[in-house]
Amino acid sequence: MAKARLALLGILAALAVTAVATATASAHEFLVNGSAITVLLHGAFTSTTSHLKGELLGKKIEIISTLDTGTFSIGPNGTSTFEVSFTGNTIDEINSSGELIAEPNCVIKLITFHGTDELLEHESKLLDTFTGSAPPLFTNIHIENLSSEKTCGFKTTVAVEGTANGILPTANEAKKLQDIEFNPSVAGSQSLTLGGKPATFESTESLELYDEASWRAH
Repeated sequence: MAKARLALLGILAALAVTAVATATASAHEFLVNGSAITVLLHGAFTSTTSHLKGELLGKKIEIISTLDTGTFSIGPNGTSTFEVSFTGNTIDEINSSGELIAEPNCVIKLITFHGTDELLEHESKLLDTFTGSAPPLFTNIHIENLSSEKTCGFKTTVAVEGTANGILPTANEAKKLQDIEFNPSVAGSQSLTLGGKPATFESTESLELYDEASWRAH
């Protein structure tokens, strides 16, 4: 009987810790014009060059996108949704010296990510954690031959999975235009894989609500 009581107390303690952690994670929210959000608000974002690095077919590679554009919606309790398309994509092999070797016969026509994100705190930093719409899957990247006469050494379809946390550098400032920085050098900021191997994503996104309202996270 004593063992059963101890087990029950242990379960209750674990549930209490979980409840506190959940409450802490959900304590952050978006504010628009100084007020908490009660309905979904929509906006658009864009970025210039972004970099997805990983390993493919036993070689280190980097997928570079020259432009990405997308839409987002922010809602109550620090939750939101997003969809982003990457264009101008190229794939390079990274040699042992860290130099990029172009793969001109490989084509990546379009990369589209969509899913949800939520505010959280990590090491006193306010982050926005992004998850694909079919967790853990973010998207499948299709790498094709340039033409039937050209051979691409990386012709394949590869999955991007996991989560990516963006840093909000001016989260506490009410601004019309906010940035989210995806920085793989920051501890705990990413947990991504490319084809099952560890990967990193680097980009800075600029976000603005359609009604040009000032907003912030807190």
